[in-house]
Amino acid sequence: MKQLLGITLIMGLFLPIAHNTYAYSDTNPALSNFYKSYMTKGAEGAERYVEKGVAIPEVTEKTRIVRFQGLPAADKKNTRIMIAYFENRKEDIDRIAFIWRVSFNKENVTSIEELYDGSEPNLKR
Repeated sequence: MKQLLGITLIMGLFLPIAHNTYAYSDTNPALSNFYKSYMTKGAEGAERYVEKGVAIPEVTEKTRIVRFQGLPAADKKNTRIMIAYFENRKEDIDRIAFIWRVSFNKENVTSIEELYDGSEPNLKR
């Protein structure tokens, strides 16, 4: 019984950390590698998974991004809407950092369109 309680306690401590870091997964290796690299190394690290000539939009706010959510785009097959969230310890809900429409092929991300920038929410695009 003590072992079960100990295992449950350990899982309860580490599960929230894993959830925040890896909330998004995808079966496409290029997109998955891009996302994981962006989370750990930032935009500079993710550039190796982006086709030449494709710019990764700049995020001006220095708050840590804690998770991504990927949704299929209704208009195209190899496109995802990626929503990233800033860490927000003051409230229960993390604030949206950005929303990007990301297109990809088997090897690379082929385009990134910025739909919303949460670091500059009042700036008109």
